[in-house]
Amino acid sequence: MKHKKILSLLAALAIAIPMTIPMNMTSSVFAESVEFVKQDEENSGNGVKGAVYDFYEIKKDGTSSSKIFTATTNENGKLDSNTVVVKNNNYSKSVVDTDGNLNLPAGSYYLVETKAPANFMINTSTESFTVTEGGMWSINTSDRKFPTGNGQLIIRSSDKRTGSAVPNVKIQLLKKINGKYTNIAIFSADNDGYMMTDDNIEMYNGTVVLPAGEYMVKENEVSGNYKKITKDYFVKVQKGTTYRVDFVHGVKGTGSGSGGTQTPGVGDNDNSTIKDKNTGVKIRVINKNTSKPISKRGIAVYLIGSDKQVYNGKTNSDGYLSPNDATVGKDITESDILYLAPGKYYYKLSEYSAAKHHEFTVEKGKIGDQVLKLDINSDGSLGKSSVGTKGSGSNVKKGTGISSPSSSSSKLAKTGFVNTKVYAFAGIALVCAGIAIAAKKKKDKK
Repeated sequence: MKHKKILSLLAALAIAIPMTIPMNMTSSVFAESVEFVKQDEENSGNGVKGAVYDFYEIKKDGTSSSKIFTATTNENGKLDSNTVVVKNNNYSKSVVDTDGNLNLPAGSYYLVETKAPANFMINTSTESFTVTEGGMWSINTSDRKFPTGNGQLIIRSSDKRTGSAVPNVKIQLLKKINGKYTNIAIFSADNDGYMMTDDNIEMYNGTVVLPAGEYMVKENEVSGNYKKITKDYFVKVQKGTTYRVDFVHGVKGTGSGSGGTQTPGVGDNDNSTIKDKNTGVKIRVINKNTSKPISKRGIAVYLIGSDKQVYNGKTNSDGYLSPNDATVGKDITESDILYLAPGKYYYKLSEYSAAKHHEFTVEKGKIGDQVLKLDINSDGSLGKSSVGTKGSGSNVKKGTGISSPSSSSSKLAKTGFVNTKVYAFAGIALVCAGIAIAAKKKKDKK
């Protein structure tokens, strides 16, 4: 009877010890596994070897990002753990496991392809994803093979100060025919700075697919307060090769040349002194249940692509963004309006790192309207529906191939172990003690 009680106690302790690990320790030592695969766009079952990716971590405040590692895909299209080059001291090579999947702590990330496999064109799409506790994620990326006899030309328009996109720029493409350069297309830069589709030219994700030959690329028009780039670029395209032309813009009044020397603070943009009072957005926060405005609610606004923060402040008594409490974007907030350069943005509750992202587009000459309806509990706190994570549900973001975690999977406990040897040894010791007692009991009976 005595032995039975001891064995029961040991069993209880063996179960209880892992449960006594503090929750904050669990969150810090366990990472989430994110499935990753690179495939041939035209043969989705085939993995692609040799794609090089840079992975970035977005800071919790959303104001900046930093490169954390670089990795290359193997013959199965999985990341090769042997190719990992760590760029951030907070991470180790185990960020990619032996199965070629990502092993990341909860947070927001994005990846960019910097080199395509042989015979494939580079996919310029920026793949963003968020890792949550217990979330089940899958990142499926793909590249397209070069069409026979063609090369790839990547043209991008960007801000010299920040590297963010400069949209609505007009780019002219000419081809050398019989010794003369003849116009074959005129593009407009999209909100990511890449070229929009031209019906007369084959395109691939904002890049131009061209037959071998000699070409000239020039800028005809630039939007906003940017300087026009007068330099012409000459490119000799060969089949199966990728070329890049970057139009890097400076701001007028910041020095000579094609780019300015001004270094902006966080939140600066083209009209940081409210030069254009016809372009921007009005964001209002109201109570979902009563439709009344909510004041003193923290809101942050970011530029999509660079995740540059353009506003961080609180709402006024009417629920609109206020310049009075703003730490970023104070000078571009006036009369309930946040004045912004044309482009794609998102806003979120600034007090919650996992708050849902609400995307919107700013068009030149228009003041957009955005209304954020929050579910307020009786005690004044926010309901769960108001503090969701980006992409919550089981949707797949169009064009990214990234699956969001389902509501059921988000409740799953984490698995695996890192830096928990003390608990493992304690459990093993308890099991050994139990075996010893059981053996002694058997011997006594004899």
